[in-house]
Amino acid sequence: MENYPGFPEGISGQDLADLLSRQAEIAGAEFRTIAPVEAIRPDGCDYVLTVNGEEVGARVVILATGAIPKKLGVPGEAEFTGRGVSWCATCDGPLYRDKVVAVVGGGDAATQEALYLSKLAGEVHLIHRREEFRLPRVFKSDASSIPRSSCTSPT
Repeated sequence: MENYPGFPEGISGQDLADLLSRQAEIAGAEFRTIAPVEAIRPDGCDYVLTVNGEEVGARVVILATGAIPKKLGVPGEAEFTGRGVSWCATCDGPLYRDKVVAVVGGGDAATQEALYLSKLAGEVHLIHRREEFRLPRVFKSDASSIPRSSCTSPT
């Protein structure tokens, strides 16, 4: 993660997660991996989760269900997932240091991924299927100034 407060040289997402977990444990947090959750009900200011028929109490419940990536459905996508095809630049970006990378998408998420990768990769291609990128105004100037990059859309 680049530009995260307190880490002038940046920090990997995994290293930051490890530090946050350690700090939370020191403060008294208890981490459990439990699944599947069958029900959640309030109990005063707390919550009770039903897991495999057992009740588990919690002050806070964080639903971290993950993001479902949008797949292209093109030949090679499934075959190369995890071997060059990825959906997370911050997770896998360091694997592509000094390499030629293509980011597919035209919204702000794709632009942010391309901006991040431009600091690592040797070259970044931002590929979009429409004539124009769907970006907030603040990202349009960023997208056109990504170092070592090109933006491609149909003509």
